[in-house]
Amino acid sequence: MILYNNNNSKKKKKKKKKKKKKKKKKKKKKKKKKKEKKKKKKKKKKKMVSASKYVRSVLLQIFCGGVENLS
Repeated sequence: MILYNNNNSKKKKKKKKKKKKKKKKKKKKKKKKKKEKKKKKKKKKKKMVSASKYVRSVLLQIFCGGVENLS
């Protein structure tokens, strides 16, 4: 009959749990970074206004007398 110390297997299980936690944290960080990148991209896209919209707004301003100095 073989007797062995069960502590060793418990330690291994703990290590595995720690590794899993670290992996989860890394995944969460990656997800956060991806979300931030997407948000930045969305903001950049919002800043881009199509030429026709820009022209329309400028013309409206001219005809309504909203702009004195046009560059």
